[in-house]
Amino acid sequence: MVNANDAPNFFLKKPWEKHHSPKYLVTLQNTMGKYLMAENYHEFNEDILKVWFGKDGNISRDVIRFETPEGTLIGYVAITNLSGQLKSHMLFYAILPEYFETSLPQLVIESGISLGESLNLQNLKISTNGTRAAPFDRVLEEMGYHPVKSSLELQLLDFKDFLRSHPPEGITLRKLSEPVDYEQFVEVYNQAFQNSFDFIEWTTENCRKFITFQNHQYDFAIWQASIDDRLIGFCNLSFDPLENVGLVSGFAVLPANQHQGVGSFLLSLAIEHFKEKGCVKIRLNTDVSNENAVKLYTRVGFCVIDSLKIKTYKIF
Repeated sequence: MVNANDAPNFFLKKPWEKHHSPKYLVTLQNTMGKYLMAENYHEFNEDILKVWFGKDGNISRDVIRFETPEGTLIGYVAITNLSGQLKSHMLFYAILPEYFETSLPQLVIESGISLGESLNLQNLKISTNGTRAAPFDRVLEEMGYHPVKSSLELQLLDFKDFLRSHPPEGITLRKLSEPVDYEQFVEVYNQAFQNSFDFIEWTTENCRKFITFQNHQYDFAIWQASIDDRLIGFCNLSFDPLENVGLVSGFAVLPANQHQGVGSFLLSLAIEHFKEKGCVKIRLNTDVSNENAVKLYTRVGFCVIDSLKIKTYKIF
């Protein structure tokens, strides 16, 4: 780690210039992500960066970079709302791990908040990831902020045979590369998550963008559950062949059809799908306040990874 006795002007704060390559942001994000999450980290790339900032995102204005006096890039902070897919804007940041115990985390957070104020944003949040992000948690709590949401990472490492021989009565299942009916797909998502923290309704447009991105980045499939051709639930399956990791990247059942075995059967199909792909682990993420979801996931074999807990703080 760098010596924590750094002077106030040790870190140079500069705007992002058009000639700077986004690959430097990607490198910083991956370096910090691997430190925070180790083998559980999923590689960041420029395509994902484009999703975060959108094709019209002006990163020259909305990204602040941090350098050493020698001109070495060591961190950045930016603001995103995932191309309009989040209700609130988020501070998006990364610094090199050797600077975690310096004044840089505080400088990054303060600069991000100032950027949000300069853009006249009405809402702004920031998330930290795992126990190694403690320096950022300390800064935020010393500034008077407290987590408004916590999410847990769950992993399934013991691939037992969870597949039931038959789906719940009256349920039809199909595995596809994209939804049969995007309007129904969006309706299930919106009804399932309408009471979730910071919920914003999906539209068919941003749903199509999400599915297109998943098909581009992963070996992607969707298990859909229907009754009389009416969609009642789905499970998105994103397989990364490079890391042999399966990701449940979306999972929803209509509230009226929950607690009927639909969700657990979809998850069992997901596990079977990833087993066939040769996965070494399966991951998903859930809000710790959603006790029903946590119970369902742990019942089929997922285990909670507390060290990967995501905390979200509301700035304004």
